[in-house]
Amino acid sequence: MQLYKKRILLLLLFMMSLYLTACSSSDSSNEANNKEDTASENQEDTYQTGNNRSLTEPGQKYKEDTGEIVELNKITNPDKHIDISPLKVTIDDIKVLTRTNIPSDTLQMYELKVAKQLDEPLSYIQITVTAENTGDALVKWKGISMVIPNTKEQIEVDKNNLMENGPHDIYGNAKDEYTIGVIYDGDPEEINSLTLVLGDTYDSESYKTITNEKTIKLDIN
Repeated sequence: MQLYKKRILLLLLFMMSLYLTACSSSDSSNEANNKEDTASENQEDTYQTGNNRSLTEPGQKYKEDTGEIVELNKITNPDKHIDISPLKVTIDDIKVLTRTNIPSDTLQMYELKVAKQLDEPLSYIQITVTAENTGDALVKWKGISMVIPNTKEQIEVDKNNLMENGPHDIYGNAKDEYTIGVIYDGDPEEINSLTLVLGDTYDSESYKTITNEKTIKLDIN
């Protein structure tokens, strides 16, 4: 009888040990799952809010509503002024960006803009300028006509632009901001400098040239 009671007691202790082990394993599994969920949430938090203008440091990413991801590769804020009389043109910022996870219909829209086939990852050079008309009369400006990286490609803006470009109408004593985004087929990390060709200004009525095109070279971090 005494031996039987001992066996019952040992059996109960063994079953309790199994139960505690199972609980411990479940808690560990839940903790691991919670850590994975937290890591996933933190990964989502790495995307910047707003738009790609909120990207200020290389490596930062922005996620479009469509799921398209924009990553900043390089950036410079030269704040350079070029006199293309009567315009004072300021190069505000230059960004080298890469787009991935592009929906097929969006990619087709990009292809229509540049009239050629495109693939992911899609890299491009985004340049924002401000043009101020220091005169009184309406002036037309052709905008940036050519982008030449240090890798020596001559990128014609009109044929490779995802965004807006000239000719621009700029009224007297007024200014406006323009942004272009030219496709770059090479490795964005290879870009260390850009030469920009800024088109001439001309009279809005006679179309006579006021100031010829100018060229400026800028370094990129």
